[in-house]
Amino acid sequence: MVPIKGEVIIFKHKNFRGHHRHIINKEENLNHSEDNSLNDEVSSLRIISGTWEFCKHKQGGAPYKKKLGPGAYPWVVDEGIQNDQISSLRETSIPW
Repeated sequence: MVPIKGEVIIFKHKNFRGHHRHIINKEENLNHSEDNSLNDEVSSLRIISGTWEFCKHKQGGAPYKKKLGPGAYPWVVDEGIQNDQISSLRETSIPW
């Protein structure tokens, strides 16, 4: 059993609209061949638990400086994250 350190929901469009996906603990590559939904397409997010790091590239490459905790983030740009520029994410206690 893998303990849940964090949970986040990522959304394709601003204000929690469009296609969405639940992430538990981390996603090393949103462009993975098994499920490439939402790679470079995230505009809003809702953090259920944990403190999260978001990155421009797979496996933690080019992380954004600001880490985010529980709450609703209707527009990632307001948090210093470029729109449609997330390829990996993790709860900060989980190693890459």
